Amino acid sequence: GSAPTAVEGPTSGRLLCYRCPGRPQPKIAAGLPRVQFLTLDRADLGHAELARLACAGGVLRVQLRAKGLPATAWEALAREVAAVCRDADALLVVNASPDVAAAAGAAGVHLGGTDAAPAEARRLLGPRALVGVTLNFPADLPRLAAGSPDYVGVGGGRPAAPQPGAAPTQARRGRG
Repeated sequence: GSAPTAVEGPTSGRLLCYRCPGRPQPKIAAGLPRVQFLTLDRADLGHAELARLACAGGVLRVQLRAKGLPATAWEALAREVAAVCRDADALLVVNASPDVAAAAGAAGVHLGGTDAAPAEARRLLGPRALVGVTLNFPADLPRLAAGSPDYVGVGGGRPAAPQPGAAPTQARRGRG
């Protein structure tokens, strides 16, 4: 394997990347906000309110992460959160569903290991859409080559609500 190489990005700071022989160099999306806020299913605050508060605090990229909603409710929620993000000049990416992202007019989609392939999402959403992927396990690495994602989320960093098949958390004491 290749040794990790630090790559400077225009807004991304230092990224640790693996350079693969015969593969294009890592793509760093110019102007992509470094932090992505994830909404959660919570009883006390809804997704739109969480997005509004995050944007008011300076977040410029929100991921709508709503689990278990029927398609029509999910699309309506995505449209509501997209409006909140537009009003705040923030980007919205929808978790797991390129179809919902397209229906809501979101900036893009974030795909887990069992979701659509990045290339499929890019075909549906167009070349300017943001397509992100989650990498939790070494077996997920081929997703990097499958559609050239714009960003990668690495899971298992801190405890979250359990999901079927989720990676074990790697939380450390003293980290916020």
